[in-house]
Amino acid sequence: MFQTADVKAASLYKWSKVSTTGLESVAYGNGVYVGVTSAGKLAVSDDLLTWEALDVSALSLRSFAFVTFVNGKFFAGTYRGDSVPETSPKAFVLISDDGRHWTAGTGATNYSNYAFSTVAYGNGNYLLSSSNGGDLLKSPDGVSWTNISGTGALGRISDLQYLNGGFIGLTTADYVTSNIVTSANGTSWTTNTSGIGSNLNRLYSDGSLVLAGGSQGKIYKSPQGSDIPTIEASISGDLMNGTAYAANFVSFAFGAGQYMAVSSNNGVVAFSNNGLQWSTTSLSSASLRTAFFKDGTFFICSRDGVYKRVPASRPVIVTGAVTDITSDSVVIEGEVTSVGSDPVTERGVVYGTVPDPTTSDAKAVAGLSAEAGTFSATLNGLDENTVYYARAYAVNEVGVSYGSEISFTTLEPNRIPSAGNLSVSVTSGTYFEGELPGSDLDGDALTYTITSQGTQGTVSQSQAGSGAFTYTPELGAIGSDSFTYTVTDGKSVPVAGTVLVTILPSGAAGLTALQLQSVSLAPDFDPDILSYSATVANSVYSTTVTATVYGSGAKLLVNGLPYNGESIGLEVGANVITVSALAQDGVTEKQYRIEIEREEESLPASPTPEATPSPEASSTPEASPTPSPTVAPNPSASPTAAGIKVVIGNVPQELSATVRVNEQNGRTQAVIEVDNDKVIQGLIENKQNVLIEYPASADSVVVELNGQLVKLLEARQSTLQIVTDKAVYNLPANLLRIDEISSSLGNPQLLSDIKFSIELGSAAPADEQALKASAGKQAYTLLGPAIDFNIKAIYNGQSVNINRFNAYAERSIILPQGMDGSKITTAVVLNSDGTVSHIPTRVSVVNGRYTAAINSLTNSTYALVWKSATAYLDTERRWSRQDIEEMDSRYVLEGTGNDRFEPQRAISRAEYAAAVVRAFGLRAEGVSGTGKPASFTDVSGTAWYANPVSVAAGYGLLTGYENGAFQPDSPISRAEAAVVLARALKLANLEAASSEAAVQTELSKFKDGASVPAFARDAAALGVQLNLLRGEAGYLNLKAGVTREETAALLNRALKAAGLI
Repeated sequence: MFQTADVKAASLYKWSKVSTTGLESVAYGNGVYVGVTSAGKLAVSDDLLTWEALDVSALSLRSFAFVTFVNGKFFAGTYRGDSVPETSPKAFVLISDDGRHWTAGTGATNYSNYAFSTVAYGNGNYLLSSSNGGDLLKSPDGVSWTNISGTGALGRISDLQYLNGGFIGLTTADYVTSNIVTSANGTSWTTNTSGIGSNLNRLYSDGSLVLAGGSQGKIYKSPQGSDIPTIEASISGDLMNGTAYAANFVSFAFGAGQYMAVSSNNGVVAFSNNGLQWSTTSLSSASLRTAFFKDGTFFICSRDGVYKRVPASRPVIVTGAVTDITSDSVVIEGEVTSVGSDPVTERGVVYGTVPDPTTSDAKAVAGLSAEAGTFSATLNGLDENTVYYARAYAVNEVGVSYGSEISFTTLEPNRIPSAGNLSVSVTSGTYFEGELPGSDLDGDALTYTITSQGTQGTVSQSQAGSGAFTYTPELGAIGSDSFTYTVTDGKSVPVAGTVLVTILPSGAAGLTALQLQSVSLAPDFDPDILSYSATVANSVYSTTVTATVYGSGAKLLVNGLPYNGESIGLEVGANVITVSALAQDGVTEKQYRIEIEREEESLPASPTPEATPSPEASSTPEASPTPSPTVAPNPSASPTAAGIKVVIGNVPQELSATVRVNEQNGRTQAVIEVDNDKVIQGLIENKQNVLIEYPASADSVVVELNGQLVKLLEARQSTLQIVTDKAVYNLPANLLRIDEISSSLGNPQLLSDIKFSIELGSAAPADEQALKASAGKQAYTLLGPAIDFNIKAIYNGQSVNINRFNAYAERSIILPQGMDGSKITTAVVLNSDGTVSHIPTRVSVVNGRYTAAINSLTNSTYALVWKSATAYLDTERRWSRQDIEEMDSRYVLEGTGNDRFEPQRAISRAEYAAAVVRAFGLRAEGVSGTGKPASFTDVSGTAWYANPVSVAAGYGLLTGYENGAFQPDSPISRAEAAVVLARALKLANLEAASSEAAVQTELSKFKDGASVPAFARDAAALGVQLNLLRGEAGYLNLKAGVTREETAALLNRALKAAGLI
């Protein structure tokens, strides 16, 4: 029966595989190891780790069964070799002194059927035993062998040794029981012990005892000197994993005071201090073959490699700090300072409510790392306010190690903070400062976050996370608002609260600035002075108010009514205008009173006859130009003797032009020929605009310059200004399109060969007659002479009329000295059919003479007219009256019949297109590729709106629908109207907002700004920016239609915003 042995604990060691060479039998001698591999081949090694295969095929092709070292020689015996051809090398045993060089044994008979088991030496002879019942073989030198007749009767001999002066062998006949046989000479044998209940495999002797190992887990021991081995101890098979054949001991080794036995199955390894009591352990290999003690430790050769016994150790673990203690969790750190002899397979923290917890108690497993290092483990699900004991642990193949024990106490549970609701009031135009109403019973520090802004105001915190807040209503906002916030103590999820805000109407109102057009107030405006007076000339028949209102949501009232920039008529004599700021509360009002005295009309002075032109200022018609007389240089900007003044920037250019005056059919024409080279030089030096002035009287003035100068003007982004006694032409050089003109003239090699002729002067008599005829039909009065503006480019007998521009060019008509221009309504252009159309006109007084600045996209004949506004029966009390009268007198909008305007009727798409075309003075002559109304499937060429719709489409103001229709009779929406208007304003260089942020800024001023259709966002933002779109009650309502009076207001505001009227 198994007994506890006094051996070193197996847990202190482990087996390490040091070679993968599979071996059946291994022997050691003369400093070298010789083995039989699993394939039955020979191999040699110096250290059991690295093996070298030996080629002995020249001696034998048999597989080898064993190798042993006896009497200074290695012997390698073979298995039976029936399958090896007789002609092949088939030596039954090989002999070697060094393990590397081998000789074949000879002389035995009938050995072809032998399977040899071992070699022993004694009394001068070597004996070679057979494991299949054959005769023993004997040899005096280990090379030449003879049969020992009759020894086959001993049975199968598994092992043979020479001990105590004789041979001892292990035999069996049935592989179940064994006999121990002895012989003094190897010839005569005696059975000494029989019927042993185990099939013995191997003998071992160390000089003090003999061990015999066998099947069924049996190990037998006999003293070395005993003649007859006695059974002194055995190991029960039941202790070898409970099976009869659990262990089959086949090899022994001794070292460091211990015996080791290895089993060929189940990987059993047994240790003993005395050969009598044994302890067992297990090795993963199931087929162990040979045991050795070498270099202070044991080695085992097996069929799957060589194993070395090495010290075994558990990990070394340290318990670290305790952090993040809560009511139900904690974090504990640990460190594996050494993994021990094997990789760590698990690590973490064990814990419990009693000391010395183990892995059988609760544990928190940390992330695995086979290497040494720190880790942390989170213990969850703990009981609140409870003492716990914990220690770090680590596990490897040898076992589990624990660090030192620590203890900790969980906290009381955290109480969640509360976030109350708060109601506050604030007056519009001010702000409110307060504290968010969060609280925490634990006294924890709280962090606040604003989670949503109000819809009518913004809220900010004094600093991030603070409960101190400031709420600021939007300008003009009143009513209810709210915002939300959350509060957290950093230990629980945030809790939400709401702040309700009541925005009270502001009672603040007043003016910070006040101006009246053409009116000088006395005293100068002061917000605290409420009464003013002024006197204006008779020529000032109307004024407009410009005022800045302060006070959130305050409104501007003029004469008690909302004011949107309309003109206010002034009667001769006393006029009273009240300008008020009405506070948001609708009660508080601050009123300013202005008394204006308009002077009586005075009779104009008798005109002074014009002086007779001097000889230098005129010439008689000649076939060729007459050279101008020489004029002394004059550093001032006064006209030269020839009557010409050329100025670049502020620098006069002397002798830079000549003039010739022609007369034909009673009309005089002054032709100014520019010295292109001098002007080019001056332009290069000054890089400024160019002024050419001819103040002498002439029916028309023609300025001639070449294409090279025009190109330089264009490159310098310069404007050419031509001033005569009748008109002024401000012509940006880029409008002359020099490259396009050059191409149409065949691209002359030199731009200087192209001559530009710019003419401005009195209209031809035929055009004057046409204007007079139209005056009676279109109910206007001509004021002053009509003026022609024409440009043409000439090269090599070809000429190109430049009669359209891609942007507005400003030209001015100067009324004759002494003529009253206060009644100028607008300028008109003479159309090819004899009718006239409105052209945007702005009237001012320059050097005592009325001057009308006309902005047009075309060259043609222009005249100034006065037209009284129609007194419509249904507009007298309308807010839009001034806008309607303004647009009516300019031929932009007209009544619907019976002295009515129908201001509140929705305007159609066709009507709106026509109104925009008229307002901006757009003409078919200025559009490339017009006259194609059929491009819209529902616009007939005979319809009254065919031409304006065509013109509007030609200028890119409208595009119609995807199906090709225009839908002329459908109402136009405010969004569509804003888009058309924005495109028209682009002709006057008024662009929409340049970024989405700028667009958002403008649209956010209205409650429905976020819902503006994408196609209209830029246009709507421009309308808001220019104060064209003012909305109603804080809404733009861009989906609604546009009325006729709203159209009048839009167009009037747009023309003024663009500086066109």
